[in-house]
Amino acid sequence: MNYEQNTDFNNNYNSNMNNMGNNKEPLSYHIKRFLIGFLLILVLIFLLLWLFPTKSGLKDAFNDFADRLDPLYDRIFQENLDTMKEVAISYYTTERLPKKEGDTKKLTLGDMLEMKLLLSIKDKNGETCDLDDSYVELTKLKKEYKMKVNLSCGDEEDYIIVYLGCYNYCLNDICEKKEVAQAATSSGYVSGGTPSNTQNFFKRITNNITRVTKKVVKKTINVIVPDKPSNPDNPDNPPKPEDPIYKYLYKKEVSVDYGREYSDWTDWSNNIEYDPDNNNINWGQHEFDWYEKVGAKTTKITKRVADTSKPIYQNKQVYIGSYSKWACSGYDYFMTSSSSTTYKVVSGWSYQGQITTSTLPSDSNSVKYEFVRMDFKNCGDVCSITPIYTFNKYTRSVTTTTDVSSSKESLTAKCKSVVKTDIPVYANVDEFIAYGKKLVTETNKVYYYHKKTRTLEREAYTGKKEYTAWSYSKNDQTLINQGYKYTGVYEKVN
Repeated sequence: MNYEQNTDFNNNYNSNMNNMGNNKEPLSYHIKRFLIGFLLILVLIFLLLWLFPTKSGLKDAFNDFADRLDPLYDRIFQENLDTMKEVAISYYTTERLPKKEGDTKKLTLGDMLEMKLLLSIKDKNGETCDLDDSYVELTKLKKEYKMKVNLSCGDEEDYIIVYLGCYNYCLNDICEKKEVAQAATSSGYVSGGTPSNTQNFFKRITNNITRVTKKVVKKTINVIVPDKPSNPDNPDNPPKPEDPIYKYLYKKEVSVDYGREYSDWTDWSNNIEYDPDNNNINWGQHEFDWYEKVGAKTTKITKRVADTSKPIYQNKQVYIGSYSKWACSGYDYFMTSSSSTTYKVVSGWSYQGQITTSTLPSDSNSVKYEFVRMDFKNCGDVCSITPIYTFNKYTRSVTTTTDVSSSKESLTAKCKSVVKTDIPVYANVDEFIAYGKKLVTETNKVYYYHKKTRTLEREAYTGKKEYTAWSYSKNDQTLINQGYKYTGVYEKVN
């Protein structure tokens, strides 16, 4: 823009602004605008009252919609119960069943998820059901089993009771007690416990339905303003029917080789001692036995042993020989070598009881001591103190005599009868009786093991096993390629 054009623009702009300040709209123009706005407001209010005559109308419309969802929520809860039931029936094979009448085994929803027996079970709001309060409890009755299936999801909790047993129509180890055997499961799982690809798809679709339902309810409360309610008497606004959804049952039968069946392993035994240098134990787990080393225990034992450096001697009279002499008959005679004195025995040995002493007694002509034992209670750590000795004591009466002679004639004046006899000779000598004792400490290592066992309950055999699966298609190629066949049985889902 050049200088002259800019000057013209400024002059025109200032002229127009001055004219706007001088011009004024007539009053009728403003009244007309107000009436038009007021009429539009009245029309809007009328439309709102026609659509929602009262506040309760909107509330009733929402409650009617929520009531329509209740059957879907109930069906989801029931299908979750059935899923837990069927998975539990497949899980409790013979070796997992309670053995004794009255015994109970419990499998929580958390256990099922941890063992990958099923996918996550969710409630109507898309939240995972309680992992501990949702469980299956199986009790052994006299001839069958009672199974309680409890499901707790949010503010909803309920349970069912079914009875199981080995009936003539069962295809697995046990099945549900029914008038007619039902091969189909309502959970969408293969009865062996592993879901097929199609069944996984069905489960994902169910979970998606639950989540979408939650979102629709939330939008109905906060956002959606419905059109004119459907009126059966109004042909211009008829209700729209929903397309039904069906699921279809497939089955397949396969030959199954069942291995040998065993009892449960017993508890570990108490620790058993063994010699690691001399044993024939076959360590490890075997068909019927299981041996495991527990370890070793080291102990120290202090005990007294003979100390050969400390022999103990007692002074005793011992026989060293004899000589022949004439003597008066009716008596016994002996002689001591130390004094060469001959003694006549007036009375024989008489037992006087036991004596205890800290010193070793010596025998004499009239007293002798018979060693019994040593007591080391007061012997100290290395037996430096003399032990206490116990002896049997014997006594006799003896007297010195001249009633012996080398000639018979010299005794005839003294004795009524004379005999020639061998007179024993005794000497006092130190005789060994025992060794002293000393304390020694020995280290003792003891090795232990424990074991458990089981028994054979059934030999291996070949049998038939039937698997079932559900699909949304009558011609599910995934299941057909796995060997399943459509049975013609179907159920309506909605």
